[in-house]
Amino acid sequence: MAANGVSRTRHAVVAAIATATMLATLLPVPAFAPATPAPTSSAIEQKKAEERTALAELELMREALAAKVAEYVRIGRRLERTRVEMAEVEQQIVQVDAELIAKQEAALARAVELYRGEREGLFALLLDAKSVGELFVRYKYVSIINERDTRMMREMRLARNESDWLHQSLSDRERYLIELQEQADQTREQIEADIEAQELRAQEIGADIAEMMRQAAAAAAAAAAYQAGGSRPDGEFNPDMIISDANFRAADSMDLAQVQGFLERQTGTLATYRAADHNGEVKSVAQMVVDAAQAWNISPKVILVKLQKEQSLLSNRSPTQYAYDWAMGCGKMDSRTLPQYQGLGNQIWHGARVLDKNAAPWKPGIEMTISGSTVRPVNSSTYSLYKYTPHLRGNMSFWMIYWRHFGDPLSAAPTVAIEPVMPAEPTATAP
Repeated sequence: MAANGVSRTRHAVVAAIATATMLATLLPVPAFAPATPAPTSSAIEQKKAEERTALAELELMREALAAKVAEYVRIGRRLERTRVEMAEVEQQIVQVDAELIAKQEAALARAVELYRGEREGLFALLLDAKSVGELFVRYKYVSIINERDTRMMREMRLARNESDWLHQSLSDRERYLIELQEQADQTREQIEADIEAQELRAQEIGADIAEMMRQAAAAAAAAAAYQAGGSRPDGEFNPDMIISDANFRAADSMDLAQVQGFLERQTGTLATYRAADHNGEVKSVAQMVVDAAQAWNISPKVILVKLQKEQSLLSNRSPTQYAYDWAMGCGKMDSRTLPQYQGLGNQIWHGARVLDKNAAPWKPGIEMTISGSTVRPVNSSTYSLYKYTPHLRGNMSFWMIYWRHFGDPLSAAPTVAIEPVMPAEPTATAP
């Protein structure tokens, strides 16, 4: 019995050991990872230094961008000054050509008189003199007539020379204007590419590019206020205020003739292009712009800027049908397309309608996330533009294009600066 008990005990121990061994092979062995060492002060300092370097790099990009924007504004002012000079030269040409025509008609009438024999009559007048004294009197009379004829011909030649010079001057300014327009377009394209690169870099390092722009604009405005009694700097874009409500809502800022004249001064095709409006009635582009502006209380200038920003229709000499059909990007979204908004007339009408509608939800203190940054629109017009185009570079493009054609978008009454002769990406917008 004892031997059997010992045997049973031994078997039990062996079985227990075997069971434990089997369980050990089946159950995972807890892993004890070594503790992560706390970062050293040198590692922390290195990380901070890298962050400072990245921010400094971003700031240099922003400063370079601001410099290009300032140059773009200067080009825009030279463009506007050139247009003013061209208008002045055109007025002078009208006046001088009218005088030249009058002088030519007078010279022609005088030539007819001479052809009909007046000169022979004058010679006869001299020959019929009864005395030397009378001869001298009659000779003086004939000399006065000859002097008048000579003066008439000289004045006509001077008028013709002046007319030729003015026409040449106008032609030179037209060529210069085209060069400036091309320079402005190239500068704007560079700026848009730069700001896109800046946005990507800011997202990589977790920086807020809108805040950097905001601070730079505030600092520049403060410096200008100190140095020049409050004048706003030209080259600083403030993402919180793209355009004033007064300029955005100035529906009467351009009448039909002014819009048509503006389009005729551009290199694009809109001055002569005609299409069906939103009601199917064929109209000029100028008429459609004015109609939409009046209906939705949106400035014609804003509509014209949008036509350039979205499809470059102010400058493009040969736009595609697609560019006409989606001229303001209304109803053309990344995920879908709304065909009822296709066509230039629909685009102008409903684009203005969307700009009006987008402004309604704005309220003081509202914030928007744009291109990964926080934007705080200070008025309903800026809010509307961000709703229409939800990224920074597109709205900076709008700001630049407005500057180029109409002056400071924040000024209630833009003026032309007197200087020596001097913003696109289509956006999906849900109506």
